[in-house]
Amino acid sequence: MIITPQNETTLMQLLAGEFSDASVSRLKKMLKFGLVRVNGRIVTRGDIRIKPGDTVEYEKARPRDPSSPFTLVYEDEHILVSEKPAGVLCIGYEDQGDTSFYKEWLDHLRERSKGRERIFIVHRLDKEVSGLLVFAKNPEVQAKLKEEWHLGTKGYYALVEGRPVPPAGTIRNYIAEGPGERMVATTEEGIGKFAITHYSTLREYPGHTLLEVNLETGRKNQIRVHLAGLGCPITGDRRYGSKDRYTRRIRLHAFHLEFDHPVTGEHMKFETRIPKGFTVLRPEHEKYK
Repeated sequence: MIITPQNETTLMQLLAGEFSDASVSRLKKMLKFGLVRVNGRIVTRGDIRIKPGDTVEYEKARPRDPSSPFTLVYEDEHILVSEKPAGVLCIGYEDQGDTSFYKEWLDHLRERSKGRERIFIVHRLDKEVSGLLVFAKNPEVQAKLKEEWHLGTKGYYALVEGRPVPPAGTIRNYIAEGPGERMVATTEEGIGKFAITHYSTLREYPGHTLLEVNLETGRKNQIRVHLAGLGCPITGDRRYGSKDRYTRRIRLHAFHLEFDHPVTGEHMKFETRIPKGFTVLRPEHEKYK
């Protein structure tokens, strides 16, 4: 839909007039999820000035389906973005009867569309890791997203043991596969793949620290290996040195994703809140919370 303003105003005021029955929260979500364009460009701020002659385009977000297996963050005809909870496999093995985040979404879409819709894996999160995942709706979009995935921005919350020194910094080394498929870091050039991780301290707890982590590269287990190398393994990550006194829920959450839309070229930005109970340390015998 297209709006052609007659008077100078703010984008939020213009949208409020167009959607007289909509709450401010709903209008902010339209902006946040990239559903509003001004003169052909996605705009996420409601306070920008709109003048006569500007063209404002918007699309209504698809209504949330209460039967969706997991939280749906965004969906159009090309991509689907959803939030994976901790403790759920990203993709399972059908011959072993495993369910997974991918399979639950695929079954839901097939049922919704009577078999017409499919999704394709673009990237993965470990079973105990939560956060944003993107699926493609066809192989061409999948290939495009994979080809350009390194150009996007990925942000994580990590609750680690101890205090990193320094409290903010950048880790650069090589990551290679060691015995038992366990990834290891090395400074020896030519072994493994070069990896870069940025981190900063958000909050300190007794014996633990909440970090924000951003990746320049996407190596297998990169954040887990790099933080363990600082002497601050991620809480619950026993494979990389965490204590076993807490549930094996790896306190790593993919909260931020930015990338260019593989079809429209528009810049997409998605964020989720820190999960409930993420910084609450529970005894080993308790389940995921």
